[in-house]
Amino acid sequence: MNLFTTYYAAAPRRQRELAKSLASNLRNKQIDSINVFLDPNTSDSILDEFKKLPGFQKLSWLRSASKPSYREWIEHSRRITPRGISIFANADICFDESLGNVKKYLTRPRSVVCLTRHEEANGTRELHKKPHWSQDVWALRSEHITDIQFLDQLSFETGQPRCDNRFAFVFAVHGWKIFNPCFDVTAIHSHQSSIRNYNLKSPINLGGTAMVSPSSSPEKPSKVEIEIFCLDSSNIVGCSLNRWLEPKECLRDERAIHNSRVFKLIRRIRDSVQR
Repeated sequence: MNLFTTYYAAAPRRQRELAKSLASNLRNKQIDSINVFLDPNTSDSILDEFKKLPGFQKLSWLRSASKPSYREWIEHSRRITPRGISIFANADICFDESLGNVKKYLTRPRSVVCLTRHEEANGTRELHKKPHWSQDVWALRSEHITDIQFLDQLSFETGQPRCDNRFAFVFAVHGWKIFNPCFDVTAIHSHQSSIRNYNLKSPINLGGTAMVSPSSSPEKPSKVEIEIFCLDSSNIVGCSLNRWLEPKECLRDERAIHNSRVFKLIRRIRDSVQR
C-alpha cells in the first residue's frame, strides 16, 4: 500500500503532532511507500529529523503549488503506483495494523474508500461522534484509477472545509460505490492542540456535498446523504433527485428491492391476520 500525505511547518505543539503521525506511518509495516507533498514555502530539510528512524527509506517528497488537490494525488498515483492501493491521508493521521483491511473494500471496480477518523486522547481512541460528517482518509485501487473520467471535478484542495464531503459527492454522482469502513480500519487522528490554519465558515466548496455513513461490510456500500451548501438560500424553493441519467439496470435493481420489501410487508400482515 502506498500512502500520500502532506507535511508542513507549524506551531511547535502542532508540529509535534504532525511529526508523531509521520513517524508512526514510517514504522507501519502495512505501508510500502510514503509520498509527502511539500508546498513552495517548506524546505525538504524539514524531513531531516526522520532520517534516523526505521522506515525512512520509504519516504519521498513531491512539490505542490499549495495544498495538493485530489486531482494531484490521483495523477501522481497513476505515475508512481500503477498497481496496489493508493491512499491519501491528512497530515495528522496515522494507522495501526488494521490498515490492511482496506483492501477488502476495493475489490470491485469503481469502488472508493472515504474513511472516518478515530480521535486519540489520553491513551484512548474513539470514533468520531458523527462519522458520516467527516472523513480524513481516501483510498483507491491503482488499477481502477483509469476509470476516473472526471478528474477536472477533483481539482480542489485537500485540507479545506468540506473538501471531504465534496470529494464523496463527486464520486457518488458518477456512480461509484463508496465505503466508509471505520469499524474495520482505524485512522488515528492526532490533533489535541486544536490548531487550524483555516476557517470552518470559509465560503469554499459550495454546492453539492455527501455525508458517508459507516459501512457494515465489504459487500454493502455506504449509504450516502446529499447536502447542498450555499451562501443565500432565500430563492431556492426545493431540491430533488433526478434519475433521468441512471442506467436501466440500476432502476430495475431498485424496483426489485422495493417490490421485495413490499412483498415481505404484505406477507407479515397476512401472517399476523391468520394468527
